[in-house]
Amino acid sequence: MKILFIDTSDKKAIVALLEQGTLLAKKEFEAIEQQKFLIPAIDELISNTPIEAIAICVGPGSFTGTRIGVMTGKALAFALNLPLIPFNSLLPYHKEKTLTLRDAKNGFCFCFDGSLIEKIPYSEVLEKKLPVYAKNPESIPLETNQATLSFEKIVFQPESEEITLIY
Repeated sequence: MKILFIDTSDKKAIVALLEQGTLLAKKEFEAIEQQKFLIPAIDELISNTPIEAIAICVGPGSFTGTRIGVMTGKALAFALNLPLIPFNSLLPYHKEKTLTLRDAKNGFCFCFDGSLIEKIPYSEVLEKKLPVYAKNPESIPLETNQATLSFEKIVFQPESEEITLIY
């Protein structure tokens, strides 16, 4: 199953084409210029390839960037009558039995343990006693390891009740 992946929640926006979690093609661009590059990047990726679903990042991250990506994905899914798969921005960077962090500013971070994402003070991260990973460790005021992007977690399973389809 081919899925269009859209993540505009960070400074670098990503549009990718996936098949069962395997990356087929990817476009990255500065999110601040997504009004110029988002639609052309999507068009280039799917122009000759039938897709069966659209995965969109619903945050946490830049409010405006996330909103643009979500509405673009939602409009495209509606127009093509495709399912829309929401995922959080930390999921593609998460490793099992770890905490994945993203800076939320003002002494707080978004913390994802694989099932729950919450906004907590940095002081509470150490209480969780799990290894800590971050996409941008330099933005986290704690010792962290580098989290790497993995699309394998963004796989559409039609029979799964865990995935909410949005129309």
